[in-house]
Amino acid sequence: MERTSALLPIAAAPPFSSTSPRSTLLTPSTPVRVSSLATRSTRRVLASNAAVLSPSDAALAAALAADPRTRHLVAGWPRAGVRDAQKRALMARVRAAVGAAVGPAGSSGGGSSSTSSNTALEAARLAVLAPPVPEVRDTLAAPPPGSGAAPRPDPYAWLRDDARKDARVLEHLAAENAYTEAVMADAAGVVEALVSEMREAIKEADESAPLRKNGFFYYWRTEEGQQYRVSCRRRVAADAPPPTELDVPGPGAGREEVVLDENAEAEGHDFYMTSGATVSPDGTQLAWGVDTVGGESYTLRVRNLATGEDVLARPIKKVREIFCLGVAQEKQPSARNHEEVF
Repeated sequence: MERTSALLPIAAAPPFSSTSPRSTLLTPSTPVRVSSLATRSTRRVLASNAAVLSPSDAALAAALAADPRTRHLVAGWPRAGVRDAQKRALMARVRAAVGAAVGPAGSSGGGSSSTSSNTALEAARLAVLAPPVPEVRDTLAAPPPGSGAAPRPDPYAWLRDDARKDARVLEHLAAENAYTEAVMADAAGVVEALVSEMREAIKEADESAPLRKNGFFYYWRTEEGQQYRVSCRRRVAADAPPPTELDVPGPGAGREEVVLDENAEAEGHDFYMTSGATVSPDGTQLAWGVDTVGGESYTLRVRNLATGEDVLARPIKKVREIFCLGVAQEKQPSARNHEEVF
């Protein structure tokens, strides 16, 4: 689908007068919202570009940046000296688009000329943006562990940073994110509206069906406004009948115990994901994997459910496959495959 840039109500020259005829060309129903940080960044970039723009172009760019509905037209501009000709061409295209929308003698333009004008405006907007290009380096990619293969040349191997701490890699990723945000700036309002609509369709406060196992009912729930699950259990009543397909905790079931509150565990992390959460057969310990960087490389943790303290003095890192723990009353944890309860 062809994208066109929305030229929102702005008046004609110079830069635009509040009393001049206004364009309603492709005005989106949802205004584009930009964070204050992004706004300050845009103002700084425009100030640095003033030297390579004519006074009228600089004033026009400032007017566009000042209006949240047109700010996307100048969002993500590179520094002065980079794509200066494209910046001037965009300002000329903005003026042409306003003229096409207003039409002769202040009449309202429209039809194919308006569509064509906006298509050209979007092309001019995107032409200003400079996508980040990773540096080509003489580096080698390490072979998979245990493969016995030799390292192979890979000019982009330096971009691999499993620890997410390499300043050069983080800088490049930030540049890629900024470029993506700039390209999609004209759709920011639509994205926000879609996210809001989808959230309204999701039942935030929810609870799973209970699983009866080893004397407990295990289940998880989600709470409104929280991002992660809370895994819980209740002890099966001593006089409970044999399990059935409709088995649920009865009046005599024990009180609820929180086995793992992922919301509490996720505090302080930008990313948090668990895997393989399993309670030992005797119900005393919990084993689960944690990924806090998004690389699907987990840290294995084991917790004493009675005390809430972690059993392992040093959690086992870089675990690709989570092995659940079988724990005997008198033995230390031993790794083995076991069915998850959450």
